[in-house]
Amino acid sequence: MEYEEKTEKHSVRDFFQNLLDMRSDMLSYEELHDMMKENIVIRGANMWILMMAILIASIGLNVNSTAVIIGAMLISPLMGGILTMGYSLTTRDLPLLRQAATCFITQVIISLIASTAYFTLSPLTTATEEMIARTSPTVWDVLIALFGGIAGSIGNTRKKASNVIPGVAIATALMPPLCTVGYGIASGQPKFVWGALYLFVINTMFIGLSAVIVTKLLGVPCLRELDERRRKRANRIVTILILVIVVPSILTGAITVYRSVLDNNVSNYLGHEFSFENTQVVQSSVDNEKRQISVSLVGEPLSDDRIQDLQDKMSDYSLDSYELHITQNSANGDAGINYAAISEKTEAVFTKLKDVHCGVLEGADGEFLLMMGNAQEPLSGDEEKAVENFLRAESRISEIRLQISQ
Repeated sequence: MEYEEKTEKHSVRDFFQNLLDMRSDMLSYEELHDMMKENIVIRGANMWILMMAILIASIGLNVNSTAVIIGAMLISPLMGGILTMGYSLTTRDLPLLRQAATCFITQVIISLIASTAYFTLSPLTTATEEMIARTSPTVWDVLIALFGGIAGSIGNTRKKASNVIPGVAIATALMPPLCTVGYGIASGQPKFVWGALYLFVINTMFIGLSAVIVTKLLGVPCLRELDERRRKRANRIVTILILVIVVPSILTGAITVYRSVLDNNVSNYLGHEFSFENTQVVQSSVDNEKRQISVSLVGEPLSDDRIQDLQDKMSDYSLDSYELHITQNSANGDAGINYAAISEKTEAVFTKLKDVHCGVLEGADGEFLLMMGNAQEPLSGDEEKAVENFLRAESRISEIRLQISQ
């Protein structure tokens, strides 16, 4: 009986060991080293593949095509250099690390030059949703880069080819943010340059970090031909380089997580507390440096007590350290104008419009009347002009702006 119990315990342990064993079906250390060296070849066919991937990704971003962007990510060779850098750091292979870093930097420069040239020549200059999506990294981007890098590092060491690497290439998305940087340079928009570059750096650092972790877990040995003095020197250099990768990665991840949580708190606060019957939120913004939340409203003005209540509610959303600034209907407007009545009358006259809210705001060029509402079907140009003329006559305000949702 005792023998059977031990056998059962061993079988359960062996089952889970085999289930989670990363070394099964792994390349030999020599094959793995040769494959890592092949990852950083940037001449010949690899150079042509890189340039085609850049152009495909740029076109996909330019025409807002997700399918085209995915195609570019599938053929992009950018991730190979990052995995090799992580591998060479762990194995203390400084010559290979220099080659991998040179390869990766060259690929990045070529990508920026090619994408900038494309967007400079392209007749389509408007930023698309796919571009804008690459300028605001979130905590999910950090997790995707880390987990995707781990999956890619494991799949990269297998004897049999699999669909892991293409899948990781799509998930971590190195090429699109890099091409978005090119768009920002070509169009002279720093927001796109720094936002997309930030996402690219996040992905690069966490993929490299995951490669270090997986290489260590696989037990890949360090170079044996180094003598004791050189090995110590190599260890010091590699330790410094690992810290250069790990520390910024952790800080970047922490900052991104904090911003994501903050954005979620602000979104919940505005969504739950700023819901009024006769007042509509026009726009909202957050200034993290000044720790301010600014909200513009149109419609029936809120009372001082209601505003104070909104300020008190901020603590429920962990926004205690932030100040609330509310901009309502301009106090300089005609006090005799009933904007609620104008809103109701507008709905009655223009039957396509629903949920209409009107109010006066102060802009850089002076006061203007803003009308917000929903349309059951799109309004023609003539119909929009008719709405503007009607509001102009009712409010006696010359500057009219419409914000109509479908």
